[in-house]
Amino acid sequence: MKKFFAVLGLFFSLQTQAALISVELDNTSYQKGDTISASIWMSDLNTALAGFNIDLWFKSTALTFDSITFGNYLTVFADTDKYSAVSGNLLNFSELNFDALDFELAELQATPDNRFQLATITFIAKKAGAFALNFNKVELSDGWGFEIPADEVQIGNTSGVIEGVEEVPAPATLLLLAPALLWLARRR
Repeated sequence: MKKFFAVLGLFFSLQTQAALISVELDNTSYQKGDTISASIWMSDLNTALAGFNIDLWFKSTALTFDSITFGNYLTVFADTDKYSAVSGNLLNFSELNFDALDFELAELQATPDNRFQLATITFIAKKAGAFALNFNKVELSDGWGFEIPADEVQIGNTSGVIEGVEEVPAPATLLLLAPALLWLARRR
């Protein structure tokens, strides 16, 4: 009986490794006007991924959305259904595969390090300061069309810094010297 519970405990302990969806930047600091490349990665998923629907929050005062390029780990035969839209601080993007079976997707997504890229998003740095890229909503579906429970997926957000000296307008010299000039004129 002890061996049975030991094997049962070992079985369930192996199943506790959660998948990770993360966003990774190409650098940690940028200059005003730079292109910021953020990659969305899926790691340690124990089933095939057939679709995703993600809301990514970004600081629109510091970043301007430029473009999105989807990865090729959901495309087996025909092109997949892809969508992206920006609304204020929120970027929604999704991809769904209709034509591949679970085992075909699992074979496509099998990589040596057990991670694959879902998308690459580019932003333009427009104002100095810190910024963050946070997942607001993550919905994943497996190769059979069932939702992958949210408690089985960990989320990895990221942040960065846009460096740069903000231009401070110099006040007009005449306005600074006007009181002194008026005082001198009055003394005459």
